[in-house]
Amino acid sequence: MNEEVSLERLNRQLELSTGMLGDCSRLIRDLELNHHENIRRIGEALMLIFDIQGQIYEQRPDLTPEHAKKGWNRPKSATEGAKEVVARLRKEVRGHRIYIEYLQRQMSDLEKTAK
Repeated sequence: MNEEVSLERLNRQLELSTGMLGDCSRLIRDLELNHHENIRRIGEALMLIFDIQGQIYEQRPDLTPEHAKKGWNRPKSATEGAKEVVARLRKEVRGHRIYIEYLQRQMSDLEKTAK
């Protein structure tokens, strides 16, 4: 079976990979599976992927997605992309903590009324 060997294919596969890694980080967070360390590791992997994507976009600017373009049509650097992903993950973790605290208060209130 001859698979296409192209920058387009590599870019598609990397885009799929970043989405999957984002899903994995949310699962790790929700499962509390050593989430601080493991989410950091996923962030590092994403930074490496963003670096590869930056190399692709340098050779093929037409593959640069709109969300990765700046005003002068330059793709984001790996650092910029990674910072955005880390900020988004931190916001999700913060929201998760607030929800857990809310549930704990609700459970405590229910336990008090059950007594």
